[in-house]
Amino acid sequence: MTVCTCSVNCLLSAILPAKLSSFSVINFQDCQISLLKGVVLSTLFLLSARHYDVEKDVWLTPKGEVSTQILKVATGIDKFYEEHTKYCRDFNALVAQDSNLVALMQALCLFTPDRPCLDARQTVANVHDRYYLLLKHYLEAKVGFANGRVMLAAVLTNLGQLEALTMNYGHMLMQLDPTKVDPLLMEIFNLTPPIHKHNRTL
Repeated sequence: MTVCTCSVNCLLSAILPAKLSSFSVINFQDCQISLLKGVVLSTLFLLSARHYDVEKDVWLTPKGEVSTQILKVATGIDKFYEEHTKYCRDFNALVAQDSNLVALMQALCLFTPDRPCLDARQTVANVHDRYYLLLKHYLEAKVGFANGRVMLAAVLTNLGQLEALTMNYGHMLMQLDPTKVDPLLMEIFNLTPPIHKHNRTL
């Protein structure tokens, strides 16, 4: 959870209006908060995919390598990690070391117009469309028009896989022990805070 919290903090710092001008176009604070909450899980998966070693089947962390097998044994959720590693392999085959492509994928995840509680839904949709066109032109410039269209379809498919994985992981979060979750993550994932025994109704 500590690594997860650090990743969330990095995300929030990276998407400040001063650093991402498109975000400041959305003038409603509640709308901005909804977008940030909605993108956290997909960002964590993107980060994990970038730190996944396909050949060794391990995640690279500041403290060393963590194998998928160890995670399966420790958590007992084999199916989830099978889906997770499949996504990581597909992601790395598609993206390789292209940080620009990753940034564009992250932007599309952030500006998703079907998030709940969006007062500026049309504005978000317009920003999303601009990043979609930017992605299209970027890929065409990188690999040519024909190959760019093929790669664009592959990127959109990968984002669809990411969304499905995010939804599955979101359901798992509801089973976490609230007493062991960082308050920042509690707020982001709308988890119910623990009721302490000493908090009694008078």
